Amino acid sequence: MKWFAASLAIAACVWNAAPVIADDCEAPCFGYDISSATGFDWILASRPGALRATDTYPTLDGTYWFAPVEHFKLVTSITAEPVIEWQPGKSRFYDDVGIYGEELYAELDFEPGSVRAGKFDTTISEASAVLTGIHATDLADNFDTDERWGGELAMTFEALGLENQVTLNAFTTDRTVLSQSLFNDRGRARLSNGGAGNTSGVSSFSAVLDGCLGAAAADCYADGRYGYRLAARFQRQGQRSAEQIDRGLAAHPETALLAAVTRRIGDDDKAFLLLAEGGYLRHFEGGANDAFAATLSAGWKTGSLLYEATYTLQRDMIADGADVSEHLVDLTASYELGDNVSLAGEDWTIAAGYSIARNGEGENAHTISLEVTAELDGTIGGAAKEKD
Repeated sequence: MKWFAASLAIAACVWNAAPVIADDCEAPCFGYDISSATGFDWILASRPGALRATDTYPTLDGTYWFAPVEHFKLVTSITAEPVIEWQPGKSRFYDDVGIYGEELYAELDFEPGSVRAGKFDTTISEASAVLTGIHATDLADNFDTDERWGGELAMTFEALGLENQVTLNAFTTDRTVLSQSLFNDRGRARLSNGGAGNTSGVSSFSAVLDGCLGAAAADCYADGRYGYRLAARFQRQGQRSAEQIDRGLAAHPETALLAAVTRRIGDDDKAFLLLAEGGYLRHFEGGANDAFAATLSAGWKTGSLLYEATYTLQRDMIADGADVSEHLVDLTASYELGDNVSLAGEDWTIAAGYSIARNGEGENAHTISLEVTAELDGTIGGAAKEKD
């Protein structure tokens, strides 16, 4: 299995069959966007010492779309990565890799917005969407709800001199065969698993309002001057989980509120990238406990180099006990090689990082990380549209 996983990552890095590289094309046409990465983590120091280990893993994300007519696309996203949680203290080399369908939806673009329906990831955390540190989003990801079936409406508008976008979602948890994975099965989601949003019908909703000065709202962190995000989500409670039944606990609906601001200081060649985000989850994951999370990040981009420092705190407010906190510091330096390498692929990036993680039980780990990423995108058929 480990050699199969390795071949997946290598194949994605060296294959580039499309004759045209473009953002879009005139329908009918096919397109793809592939990102392949090989990562290495070395826990060089920890408490307790038994947590020390190494992990070498591939990550392959491929998004493929077909546009039969203008402004309409059918999109699928397939991911290959470790699907079984890494056990502390156990070294791993290309193990536990599974392949699964992360997204499958239809999208209709119109002016000034878009709609989509099917299976897709819903994101409310700005930090998890834009930060590039190797482990910078490990805690911020807890705010997001991935692999949901539902619908989305996004509309853009100008107000107060800003480019704004409002995104509305209605969704439920994926419990189809797509919730499983090939080669290493992560298990199929079922109603009996419980959890917030895991209901028999669409009963979860989210609303996100973004604004930006100097760029489109979606590109604000990298290209804009100032940006903001306000987000809210409601997930109806599902069935009680086995643990809740054993402990005599009730299931609860989850409510999440989040606010984030971004600031870019500088020009295209040299710039500081700043982000601050805070969020509160009432009945986190449908349980009795609440949670608060905050992320602060500062980056310095000069040419092809990006230095990024991120700190995240997650504090779980335990209903029947003392509160517990998790802390994460991530320092990452990355260099964009672009296409100035002899191997196939359009964009290459090399990153090195150092992170310190401390959980609520007092355990901590110091990790050195390396990551090599290759990205390529293109279209087949139709006339290419020029990039902006």
